[in-house]
Amino acid sequence: LKKLNININGAINSMRYSSTIGGKFQTSDGLTYHVSGLLNLRLKNWRMGGNMSYNAPNILVQGRAAGFISSSVTVNRYFLNNKICIGLLVNNPLLKYRHSFNKIDDPAFFQFRETNSVLRRYNLSLNYHFSKVQSNVNSKTSKD
Repeated sequence: LKKLNININGAINSMRYSSTIGGKFQTSDGLTYHVSGLLNLRLKNWRMGGNMSYNAPNILVQGRAAGFISSSVTVNRYFLNNKICIGLLVNNPLLKYRHSFNKIDDPAFFQFRETNSVLRRYNLSLNYHFSKVQSNVNSKTSKD
């Protein structure tokens, strides 16, 4: 189906950190991964799409940071024989804020870091295509 585009991607990484703190050797290891999916539908003068991804918890020297989900939705409308495109993109329409924290509890010290981030973003775009890419492949063969 030429009008529908589906992509699924992923990656797995093996992580290992080693350090010496206060004369004590420490290691932190494990797997991290990322999975994402994309769906686009193209109609005559419209293109609609959605994307969702998950990032697994990140491994740190003294612990882990939380994993997170992100998403986006986009709608594009084409005019004047596809020369003008108006697009609307919403990042993270399902989640406005991300509340995360990292906690390190070590005999030598204690650290607690809390973060609040605005995730939802809106983007409105207007694009004009000045020319069309043309492919003039000459399929003539010469005879010697």
